[in-house]
Amino acid sequence: MKIELFKDAIAIIDGIPSERVRLRFWQDDLRASPGDGEQFFISKPKHIVDTLRCCPGAWLALHPAMRKLGLTTRRKLGGTPQFACFEGDNALAAFFDIRNHEADRLFAARHEFGVGHASDKVLWLCRALSLLSDYQNKTGDTLAGHETRVKAANLLNAGRVQSIRL
Repeated sequence: MKIELFKDAIAIIDGIPSERVRLRFWQDDLRASPGDGEQFFISKPKHIVDTLRCCPGAWLALHPAMRKLGLTTRRKLGGTPQFACFEGDNALAAFFDIRNHEADRLFAARHEFGVGHASDKVLWLCRALSLLSDYQNKTGDTLAGHETRVKAANLLNAGRVQSIRL
């Protein structure tokens, strides 16, 4: 896993309002104009902030920093993420250097690996923090792995998003 890149991804999703994160579709408003996704992160125009809803994978593919590293979308806005010759969850797996089944679980719809009444954003952040903790433990950084796991548990118990500091 590219741990620092993955931490950046968690911070990006943490900065998006909860009501704009949906686990069901890559993006649920394909009527948005090209470039709206990048504008969300740059100037935050009201018409975009109030309407654009994407899953975390699509949000990451729309973020300028991730786009510079080669993660893009099949459509100009909110489509399936692409990286190198991969698409969808496989693209995200290749981008973050994680296993395909880990990406499938991380970006899966809510009903596949859901947790109670947590928002989609909280659910995804918990999934991401758990995966990060596993990789930190594998690299021998068990203290960081434990701290990350505690942050995930606290986040889920709170049922709302608080700022995550990694």
